[in-house]
Amino acid sequence: MDYEAKDFGKILKKNAQALRHELLTQGTDCMRVYDRNLQAFPVTVDLYGKYARVTDYGEEAMDEETKEKALDICSRMLYMDKANVIYSYRAKREKGEQHEKSDSKPVITEVSENGLRFTVDLASYTDTGLFLDHAITRQMIRERSNGCDVLNLFSYTGSFSVYAAAGGAKSVTSVDLSSTYTKWAEKNLRNNGYSGSLYSCVCMDALKFLEKAEKGHKKYDMVIFDPPSFSNSRKMEYDFDVSRDWSSWIKKIVTVLRPEGFILFSTNLGTFIMDKRRVRGLTVKEITGYLQAPGFTKHSRGAVRSWLMAFDDDSLSLDWSEDVKTDRKKEQSGRKRENKNYSRERKERSYRDRNQDNRTRRDSSSYKSDRSERYRDDRQDRYKYSEYSDRRYREDRSERYERTDRRYRDDREERSSYNRTDRNPRYSERDRYSRPEYSEKRQSRFSDRKPEKTYGKNEYKRPAQKPSGREKPYGYDSFRPARSRNDSSEFFWNDEDLDN
Repeated sequence: MDYEAKDFGKILKKNAQALRHELLTQGTDCMRVYDRNLQAFPVTVDLYGKYARVTDYGEEAMDEETKEKALDICSRMLYMDKANVIYSYRAKREKGEQHEKSDSKPVITEVSENGLRFTVDLASYTDTGLFLDHAITRQMIRERSNGCDVLNLFSYTGSFSVYAAAGGAKSVTSVDLSSTYTKWAEKNLRNNGYSGSLYSCVCMDALKFLEKAEKGHKKYDMVIFDPPSFSNSRKMEYDFDVSRDWSSWIKKIVTVLRPEGFILFSTNLGTFIMDKRRVRGLTVKEITGYLQAPGFTKHSRGAVRSWLMAFDDDSLSLDWSEDVKTDRKKEQSGRKRENKNYSRERKERSYRDRNQDNRTRRDSSSYKSDRSERYRDDRQDRYKYSEYSDRRYREDRSERYERTDRRYRDDREERSSYNRTDRNPRYSERDRYSRPEYSEKRQSRFSDRKPEKTYGKNEYKRPAQKPSGREKPYGYDSFRPARSRNDSSEFFWNDEDLDN
């Protein structure tokens, strides 16, 4: 557990430093710095201003020892008071269950995200009031909502509504069944300077609101549909299951959507399957890959997924999201280029400084010793009194080449005149010991054969020998004539012996 605790602290500190450096300059002080990276610590750690929230996703809640160790590591690695590190256990829900409000004392604070202010509660509820995994999605809505009529269904605390209003939306309507969250959304809008009839928050069943808007011929350019995975509120006459009811809700939303408008549909249900056949007539495009928030593990269980839906492909143009992604790549490539340029400049500067130092050292009087000067003078004197001093410094190129070629030609002739017989006079007498009749017979034996085909430049295969019915004496193939014999007929075998 000790080495796992050390790894937990290292990951926590590294992510916190990197994300703080990146996001604080953008006006964001809420971020995820740990996302269940180690099996020994199945928790998430989120920063909300001066607070840190540790959410336990294990099968069972941590024991007191492990809990205290995790909170202590978070306090030390995140450089904050331990009293500001809040622990929360998120129990798994059975089918049909919902998270209940906690009995803990509320911890309410205000955080900033991309320059916008939001109120969060870190202890009273399972969720804090601001989903950090939607940070990039909210920014996309902000860039897309200029001059649009925006409808936010299941608005929760109105974070999407605040971003739409900040993006210059013509009107923003937030609908949620909970009066608590409706008041919360109004507070978030008001804290950012948006209030009045153009930014209305309606406490009402979303399905009834759609029916009422359809009867009133109300149309919207953008509809945000981010429902919970399951809901069986007492205020509803029905229960809601996103995997079962999403297509029927999309068909209802289409009745209040303008022809050039689009729907943003999101869910974090891990078992959700998008079946496009259930919404025929609409073009569906998944944009999850463009909207991954910093600090969140890719393809983790329960990660949010998002789709765009519209009547035509032009409305689903992802220029707004692709531009952001391209900008990120350009920014990253720019950083890499800057790092390369910086490293190159460092190398050039080091080389330049080193060369300057060498020149300075050579120019200094201490570098020139008496010994080096005496050696230089001796060399000059030797050259002065040698034969090379009378030679012309420049001469005709053709004459120089001719002289060089003549010198090499003379060397070749001299080498060719030298023969091995000069060193070994008996070497030339070896020709008498060869057996011409034997070699001729061996060559004629295979002369009628065709060489085998070779399929490569360097391949060579020795032709297979024709099998003969007669036996050869032992050592026949390795026969070598002896130098001490003058006549090959005196050997203990010859070709006549083989014929017999």
